[in-house]
Amino acid sequence: MDGIADALQSHQTASLCGISGLGKSSVVLKYAEKHDELYKHIVFIRVDRLGFEANIDKTCESLGLSFTPEDNEESKAMKFCRKIEEICENLPETKRLLLIFDNVDEVERLRKFLPAHPNLHLLLTSNFERIHRLGQQVEIGNLSEDEAMLLLCRNASLTNADNLEHLSDEERETIRTIVGLFGFHPLAIFIAGNYIYENQKTFAKYLARLQNSQGKILKDERGVDAYQHQNIGAI
Repeated sequence: MDGIADALQSHQTASLCGISGLGKSSVVLKYAEKHDELYKHIVFIRVDRLGFEANIDKTCESLGLSFTPEDNEESKAMKFCRKIEEICENLPETKRLLLIFDNVDEVERLRKFLPAHPNLHLLLTSNFERIHRLGQQVEIGNLSEDEAMLLLCRNASLTNADNLEHLSDEERETIRTIVGLFGFHPLAIFIAGNYIYENQKTFAKYLARLQNSQGKILKDERGVDAYQHQNIGAI
């Protein structure tokens, strides 16, 4: 999250890219929560291809904007940008507005919806590297232990994955050990979770297999990063 803060401080716009399920949305929401005192307003808009128009329109409505039947996407974008810039103009001296566009599929389509103002911070996430055309690239670093455990459970499609309190102490410790062995590396944990789900493994069985295979993965002098483009789960 320090990378996001640095990018926004220096460039006002930051972009995060990674495969779906890697935890990009969680990272930006954690940033917003941690730095809440910097912002008077935080606006979150999910703009994947299916929800782009509906979610933009819903946000505009919440901002008090109204459209006529004659308004096309370009005129809507102009009104949206003017409204955001107007809000920024009237912020207290020490406050900013944080505008988050999450899960951007159509980068060029989004471009016209990006306002510009000194009091505005823009945070963008996408599965596509071309998102970095719009903002300063931020690498997704290693996760905290809690974030890593949640990511593993979500990608393993664990029931009630966002709340691990229902698990036994033994299950939580097993999950904690797995993510620790992968050094809290998000891509490694993402792949491991998918492998557990696709092969119907329990966490305990996966851990046993993982520990038996450390020589192939975890003890390699290159570390987990060397396996980013291999099927880490298939051991």
